[in-house]
Amino acid sequence: NVSTGRLAFGNHYQPQTLCINFDDAFLTYTTKPPSSHLDQFMHIVKGKLENVRVMLVPSPRYVGLQNDEPPRLMGEGFVVMQSNDVDIYYYMDEPGLVPEETEENIEGEMSSEDCKLQDLPPC
Repeated sequence: NVSTGRLAFGNHYQPQTLCINFDDAFLTYTTKPPSSHLDQFMHIVKGKLENVRVMLVPSPRYVGLQNDEPPRLMGEGFVVMQSNDVDIYYYMDEPGLVPEETEENIEGEMSSEDCKLQDLPPC
Protein backbone atom coordinates (compact mmCIF):
# COMPACT_ATOMS: atom_id res chain seq x y z
CA ASN A 1 0.00 0.00 0.00
CA VAL A 2 1.23 3.49 -0.89
CA SER A 3 -0.41 6.49 0.79
CA THR A 4 0.62 9.12 -1.78
CA GLY A 5 2.77 9.17 -4.89
CA ARG A 6 3.78 10.87 -8.13
CA LEU A 7 5.19 9.44 -11.35
CA ALA A 8 6.90 11.84 -13.76
CA PHE A 9 7.78 11.08 -17.39
CA GLY A 10 9.87 13.69 -19.17
CA ASN A 11 13.21 15.45 -19.39
CA HIS A 12 14.73 18.83 -20.25
CA TYR A 13 14.49 18.05 -23.99
CA GLN A 14 10.65 18.11 -23.84
CA PRO A 15 8.60 21.26 -23.14
CA GLN A 16 6.06 19.35 -21.00
CA THR A 17 6.43 16.59 -18.39
CA LEU A 18 3.65 14.03 -17.88
CA CYS A 19 2.90 13.73 -14.14
CA ILE A 20 0.60 11.16 -12.54
CA ASN A 21 -0.43 11.98 -8.95
CA PHE A 22 -2.41 9.71 -6.63
CA ASP A 23 -3.42 9.65 -2.97
CA ASP A 24 -3.78 5.93 -2.22
CA ALA A 25 -2.51 2.89 -4.12
CA PHE A 26 -3.25 -0.75 -3.38
CA LEU A 27 -1.00 -2.67 -5.80
CA THR A 28 0.14 -6.28 -6.19
CA TYR A 29 3.29 -7.18 -8.14
CA THR A 30 3.94 -10.67 -9.48
CA THR A 31 5.69 -12.45 -12.33
CA LYS A 32 4.67 -15.28 -14.63
CA PRO A 33 6.13 -17.08 -17.65
CA PRO A 34 6.72 -14.81 -20.67
CA SER A 35 4.51 -14.62 -23.75
CA SER A 36 7.57 -15.27 -25.96
CA HIS A 37 10.16 -18.01 -25.55
CA LEU A 38 12.87 -15.38 -26.16
CA ASP A 39 11.89 -13.39 -23.05
CA GLN A 40 12.81 -14.19 -19.45
CA PHE A 41 9.50 -13.57 -17.62
CA MET A 42 6.50 -11.23 -17.49
CA HIS A 43 6.07 -8.45 -14.88
CA ILE A 44 2.46 -7.90 -13.75
CA VAL A 45 1.08 -5.06 -11.60
CA LYS A 46 -2.61 -5.10 -10.61
CA GLY A 47 -4.49 -2.87 -8.23
CA LYS A 48 -6.49 0.26 -7.47
CA LEU A 49 -5.50 3.92 -7.33
CA GLU A 50 -7.57 6.60 -5.59
CA ASN A 51 -7.78 10.32 -6.37
CA VAL A 52 -5.73 10.10 -9.56
CA ARG A 53 -4.76 13.14 -11.61
CA VAL A 54 -2.76 13.03 -14.86
CA MET A 55 -1.26 16.38 -15.82
CA LEU A 56 1.09 18.03 -18.29
CA VAL A 57 3.37 20.43 -16.42
CA PRO A 58 6.07 22.69 -17.89
CA SER A 59 9.56 21.13 -17.79
CA PRO A 60 11.57 23.52 -15.61
CA ARG A 61 14.90 23.21 -17.46
CA TYR A 62 13.53 23.12 -21.04
CA VAL A 63 15.44 25.66 -23.17
CA GLY A 64 14.20 24.76 -26.67
CA LEU A 65 11.82 26.69 -28.87
CA GLN A 66 8.07 26.55 -28.21
CA ASN A 67 6.51 25.87 -31.65
CA ASP A 68 2.97 25.34 -30.36
CA GLU A 69 1.11 27.37 -27.80
CA PRO A 70 1.22 25.40 -24.51
CA PRO A 71 -2.12 24.31 -23.04
CA ARG A 72 -3.78 26.69 -20.59
CA LEU A 73 -2.54 25.95 -17.08
CA MET A 74 -4.74 25.84 -13.99
CA GLY A 75 -2.78 25.47 -10.74
CA GLU A 76 0.12 23.03 -11.12
CA GLY A 77 -0.45 22.18 -14.78
CA PHE A 78 -2.83 21.16 -17.56
CA VAL A 79 -5.08 18.34 -16.27
CA VAL A 80 -5.41 15.56 -18.87
CA MET A 81 -7.47 13.17 -16.72
CA GLN A 82 -8.85 13.06 -13.19
CA SER A 83 -10.71 10.27 -11.39
CA ASN A 84 -11.59 9.19 -7.86
CA ASP A 85 -10.98 5.47 -8.54
CA VAL A 86 -8.78 3.81 -11.18
CA ASP A 87 -8.26 0.06 -11.66
CA ILE A 88 -4.87 -0.76 -13.15
CA TYR A 89 -3.54 -3.86 -14.91
CA TYR A 90 -0.03 -3.47 -16.35
CA TYR A 91 2.08 -6.23 -17.85
CA MET A 92 5.48 -6.21 -19.55
CA ASP A 93 7.83 -8.96 -20.70
CA GLU A 94 11.43 -8.83 -19.49
CA PRO A 95 13.47 -9.19 -22.70
CA GLY A 96 16.01 -11.95 -23.02
CA LEU A 97 18.90 -12.45 -25.38
CA VAL A 98 17.98 -12.98 -29.03
CA PRO A 99 19.92 -15.89 -30.53
CA GLU A 100 22.17 -15.06 -33.45
CA GLU A 101 20.88 -16.32 -36.79
CA THR A 102 23.45 -18.06 -38.94
CA GLU A 103 23.08 -18.99 -42.60
CA GLU A 104 22.96 -22.69 -41.63
CA ASN A 105 20.05 -22.08 -39.25
CA ILE A 106 18.15 -20.05 -41.82
CA GLU A 107 18.55 -22.71 -44.54
CA GLY A 108 17.88 -25.63 -42.17
CA GLU A 109 14.72 -24.23 -40.59
CA MET A 110 11.40 -23.94 -42.29
CA SER A 111 10.23 -20.36 -41.85
CA SER A 112 6.58 -21.19 -41.38
CA GLU A 113 4.06 -18.62 -40.20
CA ASP A 114 3.16 -20.86 -37.23
CA CYS A 115 6.71 -20.56 -35.89
CA LYS A 116 6.60 -16.76 -36.18
CA LEU A 117 3.11 -16.46 -34.66
CA GLN A 118 4.03 -18.21 -31.40
CA ASP A 119 5.95 -15.12 -30.25
CA LEU A 120 3.19 -12.58 -30.73
CA PRO A 121 2.11 -10.79 -27.55
CA PRO A 122 -1.24 -11.76 -26.01
CA CYS A 123 -4.27 -9.83 -27.20
